[in-house]
Amino acid sequence: MTEFEPIAAARSVSVRIAEQILDRVQRGEFPVGTKLPSEAEIARQFGVSRPTVREALGALQFVGYIDSARGSGSRVVSVAPSPSLSAPAPVVVRPNAILDLFEARLVLEPQAAALAARRPEADMLDEAEALIEGMSLAVTQPVLHAETDLRVHRALASVCPNEFMRDAVFNLIDAAASPALEPTRHQAWAGGELPSVWESQQHQVLDAIRAGDADAAMEAAWRHLASAAENALTVLDGEPSIPAASRDRLRSMLEKGPVSHRAPASSSPRRPNLGRRATAGKRAVTQTEKPAHHPSRAEG
Repeated sequence: MTEFEPIAAARSVSVRIAEQILDRVQRGEFPVGTKLPSEAEIARQFGVSRPTVREALGALQFVGYIDSARGSGSRVVSVAPSPSLSAPAPVVVRPNAILDLFEARLVLEPQAAALAARRPEADMLDEAEALIEGMSLAVTQPVLHAETDLRVHRALASVCPNEFMRDAVFNLIDAAASPALEPTRHQAWAGGELPSVWESQQHQVLDAIRAGDADAAMEAAWRHLASAAENALTVLDGEPSIPAASRDRLRSMLEKGPVSHRAPASSSPRRPNLGRRATAGKRAVTQTEKPAHHPSRAEG
């Protein structure tokens, strides 16, 4: 196998590295399932630093050509961009349930981000950061054909320490990769404006989690998902298969904004409703426990 060509400094180095690796993948020199050379070896062949190689690999992973794991290296998983994640087969989402999916994600994903900020899984946080750095590169390079940021969503959800919350979010993200959502993805990623906005928003989620700020993490995650939901509402406007009730609920949720994961400090806990009989009994006990008045001898 021939070595990679050294990179001249005239262009973005990471971009040219990603292009050469992708070219080898698509020409079959690195078939699906093949493990790529190590970061150190790729850096040696290109004559660049390992962080530069890491950024290029992060971009390829973000788009879905390769998968990387700490300590295991990078492996080719596809010769084309792919939104598929952990599900063995595409999750079937009925067209009339697309907006319900956004509604569910707006509820759960911000809460998972808040939990992640309280006690993040450190290794997962580093992997999410590498993927978002790859997103920064991929969204500006049409040659990489980025079509979704669902892998970033999954990486950020992996930082959440609660297994049940994590799995619930994973299921929603797998559903979001359904072919039924292809029109909304295409509309967002074909223009080029939204992906750059979303990349900045994902950085904000990551920064808030790393800073341990649960409220900021929740709000940043909500703003990002709200942007995606607005895009879906625009694309699906007038689509007869979408129930009006789903549209109204989602629009109402977007108008109200995020709900804090904790109650305001000024609020007091609600007293339990004891019911009429219990309240009357409590009043009777109070009256019988009042100290009796005993007239003094002087009064008698």
